[in-house]
Amino acid sequence: MFVRGKGQRKIVLTSEGEQFYELAIKYTDIVNRMLEIGGKKICFRVSSVDSMGAFILTPVYEKFIFHNPNIVLEISDLDDETVYENILKGNTDVAFYTNIKKLPEIEHVPIFSEKMVLVCSKDNDFDDEVKLTDLDIRNEIYIPWFRPFKRWHNIQFGDRASSPHIKVELVSQLEYFLGKEKKWAMVPGTVAENLVKSKSFVRKKLSFHVPERTVFCSYMINTPNKNIIEEILKYIKEVILEMGDDSIELLI
Repeated sequence: MFVRGKGQRKIVLTSEGEQFYELAIKYTDIVNRMLEIGGKKICFRVSSVDSMGAFILTPVYEKFIFHNPNIVLEISDLDDETVYENILKGNTDVAFYTNIKKLPEIEHVPIFSEKMVLVCSKDNDFDDEVKLTDLDIRNEIYIPWFRPFKRWHNIQFGDRASSPHIKVELVSQLEYFLGKEKKWAMVPGTVAENLVKSKSFVRKKLSFHVPERTVFCSYMINTPNKNIIEEILKYIKEVILEMGDDSIELLI
């Protein structure tokens, strides 16, 4: 079924394996249709980067569940490497990430891009448009949002880039520490939109260029669940349009 070779890291199917895979996809589709007819629940597995799951996808899931009571959503936030292995193995149906891994079996569809903005505690005295020289890295709450941003951050702040005040991985941690005196963070527009709703933080524009973040929808090219994925994308589009944020550009 598989082509094996010493030191080989990619999964390569033999001709028999490709035929078997096609049959497996068709079988999965037939089983899902039978379950729909029988009124039984279908399981659909979604994984996303933390900030997508925390803000954009939560209302999306709510819309989807309301319209699809017979589908059970399994939601996870796997790391970048694990998620694409899971897609290949059939353990994840769709993923929403910024750092993609190009594989011939996986489709990566860009769904939106967004500018980075500054969010800070209310006691900061930043102007409405912040200059790079205004920023004291000793007060930064840092998340390495995506690879180009991480590289940009290292270049701009030099030796200081390895020592922000606090480095975190989760948006919930960012939100907690950002409320402390004089703290600030650079965040994507969708994150800023939701953080300022609490009225504990303020949002500022950046006067300098920072790489934009693009979020991709990733799934197996010949997935039998394309209709489900398209419905989820429709709700993502609705949620982003409802935000009315000009720092976010829809790509679907």
